[in-house]
Amino acid sequence: MSNIITIGNQPESKITAYGDDSKFNNTIAFAYVLFENPKIETARHSLLCLKEKYRIPSKIPLHMRLLNNFFYRKKNDLQHLTASLLDKLVSDIIDEMNKLPFMVKGSFFSGEMPKDLEDDGQGLSVEWSDKGIQSMLAKSALTPLNLEKYQYKDLRIIIAEDKTVQKFLGKNKRQAARWARGFSSIEAPPGYVYEFDPIIQKSSEEILLQLADIMVYAIAHTFNEKASNSYREQLEKVRNINVQSFMFSPSENRRPTQRG
Repeated sequence: MSNIITIGNQPESKITAYGDDSKFNNTIAFAYVLFENPKIETARHSLLCLKEKYRIPSKIPLHMRLLNNFFYRKKNDLQHLTASLLDKLVSDIIDEMNKLPFMVKGSFFSGEMPKDLEDDGQGLSVEWSDKGIQSMLAKSALTPLNLEKYQYKDLRIIIAEDKTVQKFLGKNKRQAARWARGFSSIEAPPGYVYEFDPIIQKSSEEILLQLADIMVYAIAHTFNEKASNSYREQLEKVRNINVQSFMFSPSENRRPTQRG
């Protein structure tokens, strides 16, 4: 049996990944924005300044699904945020984050998910769902880590709270965000596996989780059969980005595989 190295919750971290999920049509995505820890406060300040520039009240989160909704904007006196102005806001955000710099790592799945109950090969039944796949993407986006200066032991992982309670592996239910906890042997020392143990936080309390929402929203709208050219162009502006597709193998247990 492999030894376990727990990652994502270490107080001595040097770099932090903020993650959130999104779905658009048949595309499910999870993405992180990563910052070296000394740059985090600068990133927060820059985002708050941009909110002020675009006349977005402090209580309004930078959630693209909400900001793109006409009725939400009307209810919150945000009628000035037209589609073109929202595009400019996202563009300005990316420009400011590139200066720090930041990195975007994402993973997405497009297509029909398995609908049947299965065995994961370890005696646990699998009940497929959007949230279950998002939890797999949460690990896939960070494997491999592939950072020149840092290793997994340097990484702190913070993901947006999602209180949706459902099954995925086995008979027990849990909150959706907690399914992101899991294991990977990729880049682990011989005889060891990494256990991902992310910190769960409300996105309303962390503006960098809201930045992750913007990036994963763009990914879900780009890698889709109804792809958005505007979001593709936004992602192309990110100087350091890695987005990988995720697919299920045709094997009996549909073990997940990755392709770049």
